[in-house]
Amino acid sequence: MDNPLIGLLRTYGPSAASSSLFDEHVRDEVRKHKVKEFEIPAPNVKIIADILKQDAAPSVILTGTAGDGKTYHIRKVFLDELGGPQDQWPGDVIKSIKLPNGRELRIIRDLTEVPKDRKKAEINDITRCLLGEEPNVSYLVAANDGQLLMLWREAFEDGGADAPRHEAVHDILATMMRQEDRQDKGGRLKLELINLSRETRVEMIDEVIDAMLGHEHWEAGCSRCPLATSQYNPCPILLNRALLKGDPNVKESERFRQRLKEAIDLASANDKHVPIRQLFAFVSNIILGSRHNPDHPLLDCKEARQVARDKAYRRTNPYNNALGLNLREERRRNNAIFSIMETFGLGHETNNAIDNLLLNGEPKSVIERLGKEDRFYGDEIFSEQRNRYMRGSHDALDRKSFSEAMETQRRRLFFRMPQDSISGVKPGPLDPWALTIFQHAGLYLAFRDAMEHGNNKALIDNVMKALIKGLNRTLTGMMTEDGDQLWLAGSIGKTDDPTGRIALQAPISRLPGGGFFRMKVEHSGAKRRPYLTIGLSTQFAISLPMKPPQLDLRLIIFEYLMRVAAGSLPSSFSRQCHQEVRRFAVMLSKELSKLNGANDSQIGILSINEQGTIQSRNIEVAQ
Repeated sequence: MDNPLIGLLRTYGPSAASSSLFDEHVRDEVRKHKVKEFEIPAPNVKIIADILKQDAAPSVILTGTAGDGKTYHIRKVFLDELGGPQDQWPGDVIKSIKLPNGRELRIIRDLTEVPKDRKKAEINDITRCLLGEEPNVSYLVAANDGQLLMLWREAFEDGGADAPRHEAVHDILATMMRQEDRQDKGGRLKLELINLSRETRVEMIDEVIDAMLGHEHWEAGCSRCPLATSQYNPCPILLNRALLKGDPNVKESERFRQRLKEAIDLASANDKHVPIRQLFAFVSNIILGSRHNPDHPLLDCKEARQVARDKAYRRTNPYNNALGLNLREERRRNNAIFSIMETFGLGHETNNAIDNLLLNGEPKSVIERLGKEDRFYGDEIFSEQRNRYMRGSHDALDRKSFSEAMETQRRRLFFRMPQDSISGVKPGPLDPWALTIFQHAGLYLAFRDAMEHGNNKALIDNVMKALIKGLNRTLTGMMTEDGDQLWLAGSIGKTDDPTGRIALQAPISRLPGGGFFRMKVEHSGAKRRPYLTIGLSTQFAISLPMKPPQLDLRLIIFEYLMRVAAGSLPSSFSRQCHQEVRRFAVMLSKELSKLNGANDSQIGILSINEQGTIQSRNIEVAQ
């Protein structure tokens, strides 16, 4: 007997038949499969309800990108928090309900779905409420951020007596969204603006995994299946579920999940947003993905039994599924998380130590531990191809097949290898991030954690020194070892050379007591993502008349500077990063000139001494 939960899980996956990705279809699918829907904590539901229950409640607008759960939040508020009638959902796109405070609440689950003949009047009514002209009415509205602004822009461009008010609301909304403010700082709008795409939490991947893999119907629905307890040919669905779920009592078994969380966290650090809808599709694909038929890329129970019978686990590899390799390219590209995973270059990046681990099984302690943790996607599918390769008995077709097998095993190692403790700035040869283009990603996470919690002062100091060295090498083009002070080097006149050895400013120390200004890295957990910036501070408790320019230390900039500090220039992303670093240096130099009153008639010509330290020789330029 097939488990109906698998049918529900398939509807969440990234296939043409998926429909539960849209909240309005969830209840239909749940009724069809007769199992409970997947639910994750949604703290904003209670927050929204509490706001609306206030005596002088403002309106609430939920915005974000497609798939962030706006309709889900409105449904939960309407049904669970405000006691709306079940038979009225989804019903009309606009509905009205009486709040406990006696006010009327008008709910629009998607502003863009309001019929054209009603839209103008509704925008007028919302505008009056936002401006405080309707004291007995509040709104709860959902709209994608770009569409939200478009509706008010169209309203004021249509002209009429209300055009100035529509324009005022449009401009305030645009400012709030740009500055990521929940409330209008000027106090003109009675509004709470909640942008769900700015509230991505790393914990959300855990919540989605727990909801999908901890569903009560797994045990009940699979209990009669003989493959559920098979040690020889297990059900690939249950096998993938176990690998992703892990055992909370065995820390190593949760490494797959942990590495996925780190990858999504790092994507956020690179300004990549993953909607909750796509997280559900992602997890579904890891568990059910199959490469057997791209037109039907998700397993059902019948196909799972066939895979187990044939021991065809190559088709259902969860580490390939995590990259969406079971999907056609166009469908893979439509899911942000698969595009994110692709940017890491998993399977294509490697080093000698890791390939030696795969080919020769050295060091044995590592390969034995990894083999025991995951034999079905390790030795079971790789040993024969590896042995043929080592014997030299392979043709062109075998070489292609072996190359693909090596890529698959590298992906498995990335998700299964432990992260060594990080002490220096150079990753170890068996660091799992050596299997990605972001080879210093593990260091980035450790550095950000140290900055956030103020621990591991030695790591912070070592990384800061490497960052300054990377900046100096980028700006001067010289292989300097100077990591204690930043030289804002540039050039004079028109030149095609992006580097320069001219300085109009004294160097800025990163160490205490090195001058009035000091280089610093700051950590902020506010707003849309935890982020790091490198910039300027004063050595004393003196406030500056302006905020000095900062370099947003995203993962890609961090990787670039660390590689440059180590002596390489990664061409894959060097141009973009080089320009960003140069722009930061130019802007910072200009601001320092204003503060210091720098005299352009005195120029420092930079060079390096035998120790690799930058030194300056000042010359006077006639006016």
